[in-house]
Amino acid sequence: TGALAECCPGLISIKLYGCSKITDVGIGALAEGCPGLTSINLGYCSKITDVSIGALAAGCPGLTNIGLSCCSKVTDVGIGALAEGCPGLTSIDLGYCSKITDVGIGALAEGCPGLTNIELGSCSKITDVGIGVLAEGCPGLTNIRLWTCSKITDVGIGALAEGCPGLTNIILRSCPKITDVGIGALAEGCPGLTSINLGGCTNFTDVGIEALAEGCPGLTNIELGSCSK
Repeated sequence: TGALAECCPGLISIKLYGCSKITDVGIGALAEGCPGLTSINLGYCSKITDVSIGALAAGCPGLTNIGLSCCSKVTDVGIGALAEGCPGLTSIDLGYCSKITDVGIGALAEGCPGLTNIELGSCSKITDVGIGVLAEGCPGLTNIRLWTCSKITDVGIGALAEGCPGLTNIILRSCPKITDVGIGALAEGCPGLTSINLGGCTNFTDVGIEALAEGCPGLTNIELGSCSK
């Protein structure tokens, strides 16, 4: 990536998904040499740390899209730097970033109010507090993935429903604390919902589904696998 940065300073988009040998050194060179970068995917780049994220935040202030799926060394520190340095961020993938907490989510909510898409699947430390702050700070969210976020309850979902009325897609697969109350709130607050995944959510009933049917007539996709009630 160092040679790429040196020879292609006009680079605006790069996908390094699965490049497991990429390190902070290479990303640092990229950030310094390609200041116009708007999109980068570092998914499964397992050696990447907060150092890389800080370098991108400092060197590429125009970033709008970043993928960090399975970058397990990234913490709230890196996300905070990103939120401060890249206020125009609209899409971020933090799936399987297990060290991210409500603190990092809060930083994104404060620094990147234009977020429309966020992936938080399997970020098991995130709670209703983080989701509530996100809903308040990023009212334009249309797409959120919270699969296997086991601490999320109806409180967080209610906050999303109230704060992000334009939601069209939500994934809540294997969120065991979601009940009819949360689903009803979504149905009432997000009438434009077109896709919802509730697979493996075992604590809601027909009442929640009826609320969705009534409140979200534009639904085109619903996943209910292993919903035993």
